[in-house]
Amino acid sequence: MKKIFFLTFAIFAFFSCEKDTSIKEETPQTENEFQYIDLNSLRESPIYKLILTLGFDESEIRISDKYLILQGDILFPLSYNKEISSKHWRTETLVSFENQTNIRVKIDNSIPPTSQWRTAINQAITNWNNIPDCRLNFSLVTSGQFDILIKSDDGVLEDYLCLCSWIPYPYYLPVAAAGTFPVGGKPGSEILINLTWKILMRALCP
Repeated sequence: MKKIFFLTFAIFAFFSCEKDTSIKEETPQTENEFQYIDLNSLRESPIYKLILTLGFDESEIRISDKYLILQGDILFPLSYNKEISSKHWRTETLVSFENQTNIRVKIDNSIPPTSQWRTAINQAITNWNNIPDCRLNFSLVTSGQFDILIKSDDGVLEDYLCLCSWIPYPYYLPVAAAGTFPVGGKPGSEILINLTWKILMRALCP
């Protein structure tokens, strides 16, 4: 579990986009954000087209009312659906220089106080901060402003994601966590946790 969170934080450390005022967040939707909608309704959206131009297959995309979910664990909030093109997004750069030294992480109340996920999150932050000669620094906050909110997925993530689709032996594993893609030089703002992941893994690997 600690390794999973270490890798999840890597999403925020090593992926960034160019700062651009054409990408703006909208007011959060009020309807049920986890009610799944028809993929066809978003095929003409800028963010959907962008993902296809980056080389991903349509079969790797799922959509809820709030997120476009890529490969099971990368979240694109639908509020990014503004004027956007591939030149606005880069996957080879770091989070912008000014946002690297104190990335504030908050654990939402939807993660139970006794959950082992809280221990894993703390250990992942410690692991990152102990990397020699690394400018990135994470701090755990309990109040005030934060850069990353870690919370329950509330059913949004796949319980069983097909990792190997060859026939006749597809290989399925539950998705443990997913994070939003960074925007504007800032780390992705959300990590969703599948709180039933450990139970599902025990069922698959008794």
